[in-house]
Amino acid sequence: PGGFSLQGGGDLEPMFQELRKVLAIDVHARGRVEIAATSSRNEEGAIRLGGRLAIHDFSLSQGKQKLLPPHPLLLTGTITSPTLSFGKDTLHAVSLEAVAWPGTLSLRSEESAGRSEQPGSHVLKGSVDLGRLSDILHGLREGARWPSLRGALQFEAAGEWQGGSIAVRQLQGTVDRLSVAGEPFSVQEPRLMFGLGGIEGK
Repeated sequence: PGGFSLQGGGDLEPMFQELRKVLAIDVHARGRVEIAATSSRNEEGAIRLGGRLAIHDFSLSQGKQKLLPPHPLLLTGTITSPTLSFGKDTLHAVSLEAVAWPGTLSLRSEESAGRSEQPGSHVLKGSVDLGRLSDILHGLREGARWPSLRGALQFEAAGEWQGGSIAVRQLQGTVDRLSVAGEPFSVQEPRLMFGLGGIEGK
C-alpha cells in the first residue's frame, strides 16, 4: 500500500472517566488530546509507521493534591519494518521520544536486518528535573518521610540486545546542583558524575 494518515482528538477528562470505570485508577487527568498516525514506504521498500500523541494543558491530580500542573505532554514514535508482520526479527529501527513536565526521554534502536546473529544497537537518553520528580513522588505518598531531591539529571546509555541477553556497553550521566535533604542527613554537590560499562545479564 502507498500509505495512510489518521488524525483525531478530544477532551481527556471524559476519556479518563470511562477508563476509571474499568481500571482502579485513583487519579484525575485533564487536557486536550491530539493524535496522529501515518504509514509510508522508504526508498528500500520498508514500511515506516509513525505516531504522535500530544496533550495540551495536561494535568494530574489525586483528590485535592495536584500531582502535575498543566503542561504540554508529547509522545512520538516511529517503527521501520520490511513487512507488516512485526516481530523481534523483522523490526529494523524503533524511535521513541517523550517530553513531559519532569523531563525528556528518547530511545533509538536499530537491529541488524537480515543478520539475526548480529546484535542490534540501542541508545537511551534522558534528562530529569529531580525536584519535579521528587514533588510527584511526595504527592503520590503524602506524609511519607522520603528524602527531598533537587538537581538536573542527564544520562545516556548504550547497549546491545540479542535473544534473551542484554549487554550494557556504556552508561554515563551527570547531576548538576544535587541536593538531597532528609532525616537525619543532607547532601549537596555542585556536580555529580557517574558511569559504568560492560554489564551483561539475561
